[in-house]
Amino acid sequence: MRNDNYLVRISQTCCGITIGMGILTFVGWLSGLRLLASIRPDYIPMAPNTAAAFIILGISVLVLTFRSLCRFSRWFSAFSALCVIVLSILTLIQFFVGGDLYIDQMILNTSGVLGKVPVGCMSPITGGNFLLAGVALLLLALSSYGRHIRDIASCLAVATTITGLVVLLGYLYGTPILYGGNTIPMAVTTACAFVCLGIALIIAAGSECLPVRNFAGTSTRSRLMRVFFPTTIIIVLVENFADAFFILKWNFNPALVIAMYTIVFASIVGIFVFRMSKTVGDDIDRAEAKRRCDEEEIHKLLHAIEQSPVVIMITSTAGNIEYVNPKFTQITGYTKEEVIGKNPRILKWGETPPEEYKRLWDTITSGGTWQGEFHNRKKSGKLFWESAAISPVRNAEGTITHFMAIKEDITEIKQNEQRVKAQHAVIQILVESSTIEEASLKIIKVVCECLAWDVGELWLVDKQNGVLCLAESWHSPTIELPGFEAITRKTTFAPGIGLPGRVWQSGKPVWVVDVAQDVGFPRAEVAVKEGLRGAFCFPVEGNREVIGVIDFLSRTTRQPDNDLINMMTAIGRQIGLFIIRKQSEEQTKIQLQRISALHEVDIAIAGSFDLRVSLNIFLEKVVTLLKADAADMLILDKHMLRLEYVTGRDFLSDAIKTLHVSLSDEMLGRAVSERHLINIPDLREVKDTFNRARILSDEGFVSYYAVPLVAKGYVNGVLEIVHRIPFRPDQDWLNFLDVLATQAAVVIDGAMLFEELRHANVELMMAYDGTIEGWARALDLRDKETEGHSRRVTNMTVKVAEAMGIRNEELAHVRRGALLHDIGKMGIPDRILHKPAPLTDKEWVIMRKHPAYAYELLWPIVNLRPAIDIPYCHHEKWDGTGYPRGLRGDQIPMAARIFAVVDVWDAMIFDRPYRKGWAKEKAIEYTRSNAGIHFDPKVAEVFLGMK
Repeated sequence: MRNDNYLVRISQTCCGITIGMGILTFVGWLSGLRLLASIRPDYIPMAPNTAAAFIILGISVLVLTFRSLCRFSRWFSAFSALCVIVLSILTLIQFFVGGDLYIDQMILNTSGVLGKVPVGCMSPITGGNFLLAGVALLLLALSSYGRHIRDIASCLAVATTITGLVVLLGYLYGTPILYGGNTIPMAVTTACAFVCLGIALIIAAGSECLPVRNFAGTSTRSRLMRVFFPTTIIIVLVENFADAFFILKWNFNPALVIAMYTIVFASIVGIFVFRMSKTVGDDIDRAEAKRRCDEEEIHKLLHAIEQSPVVIMITSTAGNIEYVNPKFTQITGYTKEEVIGKNPRILKWGETPPEEYKRLWDTITSGGTWQGEFHNRKKSGKLFWESAAISPVRNAEGTITHFMAIKEDITEIKQNEQRVKAQHAVIQILVESSTIEEASLKIIKVVCECLAWDVGELWLVDKQNGVLCLAESWHSPTIELPGFEAITRKTTFAPGIGLPGRVWQSGKPVWVVDVAQDVGFPRAEVAVKEGLRGAFCFPVEGNREVIGVIDFLSRTTRQPDNDLINMMTAIGRQIGLFIIRKQSEEQTKIQLQRISALHEVDIAIAGSFDLRVSLNIFLEKVVTLLKADAADMLILDKHMLRLEYVTGRDFLSDAIKTLHVSLSDEMLGRAVSERHLINIPDLREVKDTFNRARILSDEGFVSYYAVPLVAKGYVNGVLEIVHRIPFRPDQDWLNFLDVLATQAAVVIDGAMLFEELRHANVELMMAYDGTIEGWARALDLRDKETEGHSRRVTNMTVKVAEAMGIRNEELAHVRRGALLHDIGKMGIPDRILHKPAPLTDKEWVIMRKHPAYAYELLWPIVNLRPAIDIPYCHHEKWDGTGYPRGLRGDQIPMAARIFAVVDVWDAMIFDRPYRKGWAKEKAIEYTRSNAGIHFDPKVAEVFLGMK
C-alpha cells in the first residue's frame, strides 16, 4: 500500500510537470518570451498546439490517479485521448503530403523560421509521439478490457518516454539528427514533457505490465535486465553517434532514418539482452527458488516443531535427550537446558511396569514404532498422563541414529474418562444396590479409585442428636491410617464445625488445597502426620435438605477443579435421592413387617389359649422387629403385689428367671404406678440402686427399656427390652414399642380372662354331669330291680364307643345319653314298672312309650339334645322290628346301636326279680346270634371282641 501511494505521487508530479511546461509555453508565446518555450535562443520552441496537447494529456492522466472520480476520469481521459490522436494524425498527414492544413495556426498564429526550421509548427516526431501517448491513454481509459490492453498501453508509454530521452540526448550531445535534423525538430521542452508524460502513463498502467514488469520485481532476470538496460542504451547511443555522420550523407530524411535505425537496433539489442537475461535469470531464479523453498520447508518444519501442540523429543541411541520443543517445557516444567543430555526417566513416576519399558526398547531398537501411555510426574511433583508414539530415525544408509518421541498431554482426557467412568459406576451401583450400606461403601470406593482419592467418608445426619455421624469409610489398601481412622470413628460434627460440618451448614461443596493450612479442619494434625493433604467435601441432598456429606482426602495437595465439583455435587444429589428412597422403602418394609408380625401374633394368640405359648411367640417378634438382644415378660401378681417372670428370650443365664420383683423396687414400681416407659441408657450406672441392673449388666447388656402393660385401665405386667450396645431409638421405634406393649397387655388380659372362664366352665360341667348322674341314681332307686344298671351300662357304653372311634365332646354326649337312657320310665306308672309278673299287652303298650316320654322330657333342654339318641332310640332293632319308630339299620343313631348291645348284655347276665342271670357263654351266643337281627353286626363284633 505504501509503494502504491509513492508511485501515485510520482505520477501526479510528472503530470504536474507536463501541464506546467505546456502552460509555460503558452505564457512564452503570448508574452513574447520565447525562452519559456525553447530554454535557449538557438533551440526551437514548443509549438502552441503541442503545449495544448500536453496540458490535455497531463490533466487526463492526472484525473486517472483519483479513484474517487473513476467513472468521470475514464470518460474524460478517453475523450482527451481521442482529441490528441486526431491532432497527431492530422499533423503526420500534413507532413507526409507536404501541404499546409493550417493545423498549427488553430491556437496561435505564430509562424516564422529559426534558421531553416519553421517555428510554431508541431514536429512529425512530436506528432508520432503524441499518437503513441494518445493511444496509450485511450487504452488505459478502457482498462476494463484486461491486462493485455494495459500491457500495450504500457509499451506505447515506454516508447514515448524513450523518444523523449533520445531527443534530450541529441540536444545534450549536439546531435541534431536525434531530435529532427534538417526537418522540423522536436523542441527540448517537448522532449522533457514527453519523458514526464511517458513516466506518468507507465505508472498509470502499473508496474505489472510490459515491458516494465521485466525490470520490476526481485527476480534475477529483473535484476539482470536492470543491469543490462543502461548498457544497452549506451551501446545504442554510441552506435548512433558513430553512424550519424554516415546517415547524414544519404539523400533522405536523416531524422526519420536515425529514428527508425535506432528503434530497430535497440530492438535487436533489447531482444538479445532480454533473452539472455531471461535464460540466465530463470535458471538462477529456479535454483534460488528451490533453495528458498528448501529453506522455507526447513523453516516451516522447525516452526511447526517449535509451535507444535504436542511434545517432540529427540534422543540419541543411548536414550539421552538431544532436543525438546517448547511444549515439553510447558507441560513438564523442565527447561531445555535442564533435560539436554539426561534420560527421559527423570519424568518416571513408577506406575508403568518395567516389562512395558522393556517392550518399548525392544520395539524401537528393532525398527518398529511403540505406542502407549505413561503416567509421569512433572518437575513440580504433579502427576500427568501422556500418550506417546516413539519411533527410530534413520540416516541415508538406513542406520538408526536417533529416536523421536511424539507425546501429547492427555491428562484432561483421562480425567474426563475417569469421571465418566465414576458417574456410570455410581449410577450402576445405585441401580443394583438394595441397601444404603451396600451402596455407600461401593460408591466411596469406586469414586476414590476412579478419581485418584486416597480416603473417602460418608457422614449422615443424626437428626435426634443434631450431629453428623460416620456411616461408611474407605481408604486405599496401599496406605495405613491407624491414627486417622481411630479419631474419625470417635468424631461427630456439629453444624459449621470441621469440613463436613461446614458443608452441612452451607449446603455447598468445599475444596481444601492443603488441610495443614486450614484452621477449620480439626483432624488436620493427625491427617498431615499420616500423609494426607488435599481434601474435598460435598453435600448429599435429598428433598432439598442436606441429609449427609461425603468427603475425600488425598496424599497430595490438589487445586480446585470446578468441573469435578459440579460433577460430584450432581452425584451427591443422586446419592441423596437414593438414600431417601431406600429409607422410605426400609420404613415401608419395617411397617409391613410390623403389621405382618402383629397379624401373625394375633393369629397365633387366637389359635392358642396357653399364655406362655402366646407370650413366647410375642417375644420372638419383639426381639426381631425392635432389633433387641433380649426381652422378657413379667406378670403382675395382684395379691402378692409383685412382678413374676413368665417367659424370656435370648438371655444367656437363668438368673433373670428366678427373681421376683417387688413393686417397692424404685424403677419397676415407678413404671407400674406411673404407667410410663422407663429407659436406662447405661445399666452399669444404676447397678447399686436397681437390682435387675446388676444381673443384666453381668450378661453384657447396656441399654434397658421397661414398658408397663396396660389393658382396660389396669396394669397387668411389664415388658423388658435390653441391648448389649448403646441404643438410641427414633420415635417410630418408641411408637411401635407402645403398640406391642398394648398388644401384650391384651394378650395377658385375654389369657387371664380365658383361664377364669375355663375354670368356671369346668366347675359348671362338673356340676352339670353330677346332676345327670344324680338323675340316673334316682332312676335306679325307683326301679330297684335295675339298681346299678345305669352306672354299669354307662361305663360299658363309653368303652365300646371309644373302640368304635368316638372321641371328645361326642363321647361326653354318649355318656350322658347312657346315664339318662331310662329317663322316660319316669312317665310309666309304678304298678306297671314294679309289676313282678309278666306285663300284659296293654301294659306293654304303655311301657313302650317310655322312649317317647324321654324325648319329650329331654328335647326342651338344649344342652341335652345331643344326648337324646340313646334315651329315644335304644329299643330300635337292626331289622326294623324295634320301637318307638321302627328304624332299620343305619337309620338308627350309632350311639343307640352301641347302647342296645350293652343294655341287652347287662340285662342278660345280671339277676332280675323274675329270673336268674345268664351265663356269659350263653349271653355271648345270644349276642352273636342276634347280630344283624337285633344288633348292628359291626357293633356286636367290636363288643364281643372286648369280652
